[in-house]
This record gives sequence, structure tokens and C-alpha cells, in this order.
Amino acid sequence: MTEPIDAIILAGDRKGSRDVAGKSKLFLEIAGKPLLMYVIEALDKVERVQRIVIIGPSDPIRGLVLAWGSRLGLNTSIDVLEQRDTAYQNFWGAFVHTLDHYEAGQEKHDQALLEKPVLVVPADIPLITVEEVDEFLDGATRLPLDYGIGMTASENLERFYPRGNAPGIEMTYLHLAKSDLRLNNLHFIRPFKVQNRAYIEEIYEFRYQKELLNILRVVLDILRTDGFGLRPVYLYAMLQLSIIFSALNLQRCLKITSARVKKEDMTNYASVMLQAKVVIIETTGGGCAVDVDSERDYLTIDQRFEEYSQRVD
Repeated sequence: MTEPIDAIILAGDRKGSRDVAGKSKLFLEIAGKPLLMYVIEALDKVERVQRIVIIGPSDPIRGLVLAWGSRLGLNTSIDVLEQRDTAYQNFWGAFVHTLDHYEAGQEKHDQALLEKPVLVVPADIPLITVEEVDEFLDGATRLPLDYGIGMTASENLERFYPRGNAPGIEMTYLHLAKSDLRLNNLHFIRPFKVQNRAYIEEIYEFRYQKELLNILRVVLDILRTDGFGLRPVYLYAMLQLSIIFSALNLQRCLKITSARVKKEDMTNYASVMLQAKVVIIETTGGGCAVDVDSERDYLTIDQRFEEYSQRVD
């Protein structure tokens, strides 16, 4: 029997969030259903998820849940919280909400509380499936870890590329020595075991690392971390150069830069930065890695939703 777990859906539309097609992403509809409801429906069907906590603009979210709950036959307990200002504040507020009668410092004397995990997902992954969430949780619960970061290899995402005259999703990968991996938006976290919890937001927003300001911010964070030295900056530069070379189709250059970074480098330095045991958990489903980050993504998924859904299932 697998241990039950609480799931947190980060649905905030303030700092760090991006509107798409002129509105908050979670209220966009695909095939007549809001993006948020696809995520809720999938988590509701994951047997080990015992409660869903959604944090975002609470009144409209409650309206969605009320309107769609009976239609989708939802059975899992759902709590809706009003959002804070940042993704980390939303995460921490939702996590504390999952604790019964929590008092500050209680985890120091309660091992079960110290080890308590949560599943964290965003609200904009309409291709999420029960099977992929289960695959991720199976991997997370088999390993000794404090933070499991979900990723998916490029070969499992090719079905979402452009095909013929049909549009596709532009994928950004972490080009590593033996594989190309994309963050798949699934996070398994034991929050009390992560000492530098503020850096969780940096990892959560890594999908925006193509932007110069975010790149510089990560470099500064690395330089401020005690005991890192310059090697992590070098590895991070190799990752960024690989993204550029991939976009320019400079395969020979890409082969050189990607060979410099191993998966173990990523987890080792992430563990030092967060002061926690960080592990990459790969899933093969692929749907969770397809998020709605732009109007182009939204229109593509909307146009090919039936095809994408069949392939993911």
C-alpha cells in the first residue's frame, strides 16, 4: 500500500506568473474545459493523493471547482487558498495548510512531520495524466531524497513537435552528457528537510531560463553560495551555451558543451544550494512537460489536443 500524499497546485497569477491571450492561464479553456480543471481531475484520480490544496485567486477558483466538481465526479478533498505575492510564498502557505495544528519548530521534535512530503504541480499542464503522476511518485518514494525534480528525456517528447503543416511545441532542454532532459513540472518535496527553501522558487522557475535577467540572477545566486567556487558557474554557462547552440542547430558545438555537464553535476550542486538531497526523477509520459507558457503554446495544444491526449494516454 503506497503512502497517501497531499498535492499542491500553484495557481497564482501575481509575481512570476504570465498571462496568456490576455488572461490568467488557469482560466483558459481547451476543448471547453479550463486548464486548471485538467490538473484537478488528474490528481483526483491518483489513488494516493488524499487532499488537493490549490493556491491562487481564491474566489474564481472556488467558482470553477463548484461548477465543474459534480460534472467531473471529483471525490478528493479540495481546499482553495488565497494567493500570496510570490510562488515560494504560495508554496509555503499551501504546505503549512496541509499540517494539522502546526506550531513553529514542531518538526524538530516530530520525525514524521520532519519527513512529510508533498507533491507540487502548476495549474497550466492540461496534458497531465494519472499514469505519469503515478510513475513520478513511484520513482520518488523508492529513493532516499528530500527533493525530487521531475524531468523527461527528449525522445519521449518528440510527439509534441511540429509535424507537416501542424504546429508543435518548442522545447527547451537541459543538454547533458548522456541525455537531453526537460523539466516536467512535477516536484516531490519534503519541505522541512530543505534548508535553503527560498531557492525552490529558482528551480520552479527554471523553465524561464532563456531570459537574460533570470540567467544573471541564477549566476549571482551560485556565486553567493558558500563552498561553490567557480565550477558551477562554468557548468551553468555550458548549459546556456548548449541551449543557444541547439537553437542555432550548431550540432558540433552542442556536442562539445553538453559533454561538459553530467546529470550528477546537476543534482550535486542543487543539493549543496538547497542544503538537501536532490534527485532527478525521469518520467516517460511526456504530457506533464508540456505547459502553457505562451499564446502559441496554447493555440497549438488547443488545435492538437485530441491527438496529443491520445498519444499521452
